[in-house]
Amino acid sequence: GGPAHVSQQAKNRIIDEFDNFDTSYPFKYRGKTWLSAEQAYQAAKFVDPHYQRKIRKENNPRVIWAMGQSRQHAMVPLWNQIRVLVMYEINKTRIDQHQQLQRLLQSTGDGVITFPGSDEFWGTGGVSDKFPHNDS
Repeated sequence: GGPAHVSQQAKNRIIDEFDNFDTSYPFKYRGKTWLSAEQAYQAAKFVDPHYQRKIRKENNPRVIWAMGQSRQHAMVPLWNQIRVLVMYEINKTRIDQHQQLQRLLQSTGDGVITFPGSDEFWGTGGVSDKFPHNDS
């Protein structure tokens, strides 16, 4: 988690709204309302709908993240193989439902977007070649 850093035409800016922990733009995903992308992502890891509901009812982003680290509940099979696609799907869904987020994303143009507050996999490397690209 952490805000997006955009490097664009020798300028840098921070977009807090693209932080997975941001709760300013609730959205519907798979028929449920989620406060943040992080909340939907952590719940998506698990098979048990009761544990998913428990995560959905939690409001504290750090507690939500911690709940997602549990290994006391069965995880979706092949989670590590699908987690990037799930994260993409969640964030795309969130952005699609909010025009302000769409405008923010469009304003980045061809800038490079990174998340240096995240770990190496999610933040600054490892995942960029796994997300769908719009090369048009």
